[in-house]
Parts: sequence; structure tokens; C-alpha cells
Amino acid sequence: MTSVYNLRQYLDILRQEDELLVIDSEVDPYLEIAEIHRRIIASKGPALLFTKVKGSSFPVVTNLFGTNRRLELAFGTRPTNFVGSGQVSRAGHAAQPVYAQTGSTVGFASPEDWHEKRQAGSCSNPGDPAETGSDD
Repeated sequence: MTSVYNLRQYLDILRQEDELLVIDSEVDPYLEIAEIHRRIIASKGPALLFTKVKGSSFPVVTNLFGTNRRLELAFGTRPTNFVGSGQVSRAGHAAQPVYAQTGSTVGFASPEDWHEKRQAGSCSNPGDPAETGSDD
């Protein structure tokens, strides 16, 4: 297997392996790219390269690691072995972002620490029903 050292090299490998769909039509970055991406993921489709993004001189690439095959093309079998070995489940709960009163992220905390800080009013989670007063 070839070692991958950068994104360009990885995209070339995906092209060779027929794991990359290049979309040359102009797409809107506001919701259109996300909807195309969502549908491709649902069908276990290839990685996507949008070459003409409306209002941007930069291309967008998505779904790079959407399958075990693409993970292995990028990193070999080690990431799959790591996840399959249970190491990830032993890592515990994911850290929650802690927000300052201004709404900017200031760090991460365990779920227990975050809950304590939130109850004390020293942090918040923007969009949380408790913050907005709604249950939606």
C-alpha cells in the first residue's frame, strides 16, 4: 500500500480507486453541498469533490473517510483495528464544549463538570432549550 502524505496525494488515490466523484457543476455552499453530501452518505457513495463552489475560489471535498475502504486507503488498517478493538469505547464520554457568557467556546469539560458549571450559571450551550426557553 502507498503511504499518503497529503490531501492531493489522497485524492489521486481515490480517483485511481474510483472512490471519488468530481462535480464540476456550480453548487451553492448554503445547504446544497450539505444535501448532496447527505444523499451520497446515505447511499454509501464515494467521496465528493466540488470544483465550482458559488462565491468561493476554493473547491470543497467531502466524505473522504465515509467507508472502511477509504479509511484503509488513507491510513492502512490501523484505524479500523483501533476502533474495532474497543479502544474507542474505553475512552469514555466525549468532552462537552464549555461556553463563556458571551457564547464563545473557551474549552472542554467532562459531562459532569459541564453540568455543574451550567447549573451554577458559569457556562452555557447556545441553542439548548434551557437557554432559549423552548422545548424544540
